[in-house]
Amino acid sequence: MILTNLMSQLRKRPRQYIAYYEGAALKRKTFGELADDVARTVSQLESGGVTSGMHVGILSHNSYEWLVYDLAILQLRAVCVALPVDHFAASPLEEVASRYGLHLLLVGKSLLKTQPPWVCTMDLSARDGITLRSVSEEEPQQLGPDLLSLVFSSGTSGRLKCLMMSRRGTEAFIARFGHDFAFRSDDAILAFLPLSTVQQRWMLYTAIHYGFNLHLTTPVRLFHALTDMRPTMIGAAPLLYETVEARYLQLSAKKRIVLDAARRVVRRLPSRLRGPVGRIVFKPFHDAFGGRLRFALAGAAPIRRTTLEFFESIGLPLYTAYGLTETGFLSWNMPNGNRMGSVGKQVYPNTLELAPDGEILFRPSTPLAYGYLDVDPEEAAKTFVAPGLIATGDIGRFDADGYLYIDGRKKDIIVTPGGYKLQPEDLERKIEDHAMVSRAVVLGGGDLPCVTALVSTREQSDDRDVKAIRRQIEEINKQLPPPSRIGKVVFTAEQFSIASGLLNRNLKVDRNKVAARFQSELGR
Repeated sequence: MILTNLMSQLRKRPRQYIAYYEGAALKRKTFGELADDVARTVSQLESGGVTSGMHVGILSHNSYEWLVYDLAILQLRAVCVALPVDHFAASPLEEVASRYGLHLLLVGKSLLKTQPPWVCTMDLSARDGITLRSVSEEEPQQLGPDLLSLVFSSGTSGRLKCLMMSRRGTEAFIARFGHDFAFRSDDAILAFLPLSTVQQRWMLYTAIHYGFNLHLTTPVRLFHALTDMRPTMIGAAPLLYETVEARYLQLSAKKRIVLDAARRVVRRLPSRLRGPVGRIVFKPFHDAFGGRLRFALAGAAPIRRTTLEFFESIGLPLYTAYGLTETGFLSWNMPNGNRMGSVGKQVYPNTLELAPDGEILFRPSTPLAYGYLDVDPEEAAKTFVAPGLIATGDIGRFDADGYLYIDGRKKDIIVTPGGYKLQPEDLERKIEDHAMVSRAVVLGGGDLPCVTALVSTREQSDDRDVKAIRRQIEEINKQLPPPSRIGKVVFTAEQFSIASGLLNRNLKVDRNKVAARFQSELGR
């Protein structure tokens, strides 16, 4: 009953608040005020004819209104269809509505354009009536009473897929999150990724259920929000934390000598002392996160070990987690159980197993997603392989204490001309242990004559760094059997990003685009 009771939880904690930006101004509303806004919006939607099971789309950048309308849809037990702006803003609205069975589409003010009558601007002061769209029998509708939301995932395929998310599965996650991380009433969690990303909405529901403050912003205002809002918890892709480490590496050599010595001292301290001491010695780095951060979570992509070591050495707890949109979080490190290099222990005990080829399989007792709405059954069966069984596509292993390690993607395994199989991500992580490596991508097979490493160096690197990276790769090769050794190294100063096309929307390397972009250098 966690989701059903969110409104009552808001009323029980009227002084907790949500912080958000309205233009450039930082605003706050108490949970009591939020509850009032949600109640008025429920009445607006009800009077317009929105009922249980109807599909209501939201197409908007992050805003306070996004949260209010989402909570109102939740209270009505309608289905929120969370449309990513970067994909759907330019799409024909009638086509989108037909594909996902929309009765109503709520659009952010900044996206306002010529629209049919069943498209409504998200405006909490509006008094206009709502017009619903007629949904034909051929369109998806009334997909089940446990259906919470339709969300979208591209994974590593690059093609957007619509997932049907479960209410009970979401509630099971929220319960487990609170069990493992022991939230406090003075906590504040920051959500900055698009709210169409379902994990961000879980964070908001969690804050309301457990009664702590929530902060909402957008990616472009993230660093302002960290210092303005001063959260105690944040979850982000590794790129955020790697950017902070990169700023440290840009300090002068003279400053680094002193600070590196201090980092070694902090790492040797008992865990209970690292935070207080680190907050004093490395104050500028703590202040960059607002100065109150209790812990941070990193997920969505592999994180560099040097980044984990850096955060530990300045007294900022950073825990890695692992999961998919299709499954939610499957494992995580946490305050009372953290093993660097792993992605932690199972969130739901005894639900993960390894296939004979090492692929991680998930058998949920309460599924988070029922499956895809718009994917060919044969393709969908590659993930939802059987009732109650989900294949992650990742290769992993457990240590003796139950910590999970991810070795890479099953589809990324390289088969050399001699038929030898190797996992590139393990080699990439070893290369990225060098501080001046921004990204490493190991490619092979096909028409490449040998295993090849493409290395993107940091902006401040020089020829000495390139030589040092070459020596490191030579040392790596000594530990490898001859068929899997790196035979060619290509260096580039180009930085990988979504804008450059070398990272996908989940901030993972797009190997196909990397191979195409550097085709001539790689020797294809």
